[in-house]
Parts: sequence; structure tokens; C-alpha cells
Amino acid sequence: MKHHTLRTLAACLGATLIGVASGARAVDGVLEINDASILAAGGYPGAIIAPGSYVLTGNLTPPPGINGINVFAPDVTLDLNGFEIVGGGGGATGINNLGGPGLTVRNGSVTGFGIGIAGGATSKIFHVHTGFNTGTGISGSGCLIVESTSTGNATGIQADRCKLENNVVGGNTAIGIVGMSNVIVHNNVIGNGAGGILTLGGSTIQENVVQDNTTFGISDGIFGPPPPPPPPPLPARNDIRGNTINNNGGAAGGPGVSLSLPALISENTVSGNTGSGVACGSACTLSGNLIVSNNTSGLPASGGAIVGPGGNVTENSISFNLGFGLSISVFSGYSQNTLQANGFGGVGPNEIPVGGPIHPTSGFQNLCQGVAGPAPTCP
Repeated sequence: MKHHTLRTLAACLGATLIGVASGARAVDGVLEINDASILAAGGYPGAIIAPGSYVLTGNLTPPPGINGINVFAPDVTLDLNGFEIVGGGGGATGINNLGGPGLTVRNGSVTGFGIGIAGGATSKIFHVHTGFNTGTGISGSGCLIVESTSTGNATGIQADRCKLENNVVGGNTAIGIVGMSNVIVHNNVIGNGAGGILTLGGSTIQENVVQDNTTFGISDGIFGPPPPPPPPPLPARNDIRGNTINNNGGAAGGPGVSLSLPALISENTVSGNTGSGVACGSACTLSGNLIVSNNTSGLPASGGAIVGPGGNVTENSISFNLGFGLSISVFSGYSQNTLQANGFGGVGPNEIPVGGPIHPTSGFQNLCQGVAGPAPTCP
């Protein structure tokens, strides 16, 4: 009766029941999974229906269009054990969490699917490579993604309310990392085809290398002049701190950083981007950044930094940017900045006051071309 019930459940799920009907038990209660055992039990996709620990003992090679492993239980740990799950293309998913929170995947590769790993809620991904998936490499919510690589996919990582640390996300055809309310720290986000990091609000992005991405380096999705202030209450602020944001934008002349939502942009190095180094909207604080040699494509409406109303610009070094140094609303303040050799030919303008003939805080200990700007202008 027990085996009959399991066979019926397997038929309903369209999957092999790994570790319950057919899995071999290894040491310490860990269940073994391999290609031969799945095929012997009826074929792909395999299914995990009970919480516990599972380990691959060989590569998995599901046929085109078929998932590798479906997880129907919470609190599952899947150790890939250095092996690969290799798909044959199509819209399938390598590891698909359908069973609730707490999936952990570690130590292996998932390549060649539509989606590599759909981790679900509170998933943990450690030391995993996802590559050449036609959709997303890794996705999750409330998750932890650490020391993994996601390369050659469409989107590298799609995550909300997650921590992403010490990952390499590069060479994806679309965006490297996309999501909201994330902590993104110590990652290399390099050479992605439609942008580096797309934050949808409330994220902390700290001490990453964001480089050579087409369209933008870091953005919340709106390019061009800063939009008008949103009505209160203001949306969650993005904190962009201590990053290296270089050589982004591609042939279109995109920005290094472009944020319309409230943001703290602090202590970053922003250089060599083909559009403006930084463009931020209302309630933007720009502090302690090195913004140098941006707008390499020479666009007339771009330059070093663009700041909308209600912002504060302090202690930045803004130099050698084509177009202009700083375009700032007269409803924002700026002080203790160094602006020099900006503009075409390095002759300015170092400052463009938007909304008035002069900016009321131009002379507040700002240095233009190496000397204090005579109040109230900093040309």
C-alpha cells in the first residue's frame, strides 16, 4: 500500500520522488541523487518531497524542456557536491523550489536551462555557478547568495530583500542584478549587456566593483533629467556607498549612477562612464565621491553630476568631465567641493545652476579651478 501511494503521488507530480521511493541513503541520513537513479525510477524531473539533506553523486542531464529537480518540501539542503545539473535548453528550470521556505543549494553548477535556480523564500545559495540559462541564473526572496557566479545568462540574479555578498555577476546579456530592498556588498558586477545593478528601492549597495556594463552602472530605471519630487511619503532610500563604478554606459552614453528615488551616494569612485557620472533626483545626498572623466561620449546634456531639488552636495571631487562638472537645482545646496577642468576643453562650465542665473550656495567653500569661487558664483 505504501509503495502504491508513492507511485500515485509521483504520477500526479509528473516527477520521480527522490529519496523516498528511489533514493539511496548515504551516511548520516543524507540521501544520494544521480542521473542513473532518477532514470531508473522513471525519469525527469526528479522531485524532493520531504525535508532533509540530499547530495548529488553524479551529474544530472535532464532532456530539453524538462526540469532537473523540483523541490516540494520546505527546509531542504541540496549539496551538488561539485557536480553539474546540465539542461538541454528550453524553458525548464534546473532547481525549482515549489515547496516553501528554507531551500539551501551549494557546491556545484546549474547551466543550460531557462532558469538556473528558482530558490524561493529564505533560500540560501553558496558556492554555486549558474551559466548560459536563457532567463535568470539565480532568483530568490528573503535570501542569501554568497560566493557564487552567475555568468552568460539573460539576467544574472533577481532577488528581493536578500543579501548578496562576494559574488561574480558578469557577461549576462540583460541586467546583472535586479531587485528591491537588497544588501549588495563586495560583488563584481562586470560586463552585463543591459546594465549592472537595477535597484527598485530600499537597497544598500556597498563596496562593489560595477564596471563595463552597457546602458548603466547602477540605476532605478529612469535616465535623463531628474524627475519632479514624488509626493510624500517618500519611497525607501537607496544607499550607494564605497563602490567603484567605472566605464559603464556603452555606446548609448549611459550613466554610471542614475537614481530618481531618494538616495545617499557616498564615497564612490565614478569614472570613465560614457554618460554622466551621477544623475540623481530629489532628496539626493552626494557626499565624498570622486567623479572624474565621465561623459566620454561627449553628450551635450551630460557631465560629471546632475542633482535635482532638495539635495545636498558636499566634499566631492568633480573634475575632467566632458560637458559640465555639476548641474544642480537652486533648491539644493552644495559646499566644500572641488570642481576643476570640466567642460569641453577643460574650460567649464564647472557649475550649471538649474532654476536661476546663479546658485545661492556657490561660494560656500567650493573650489573651482583650484581657487575659491567668488560668492555667489562658482563658474
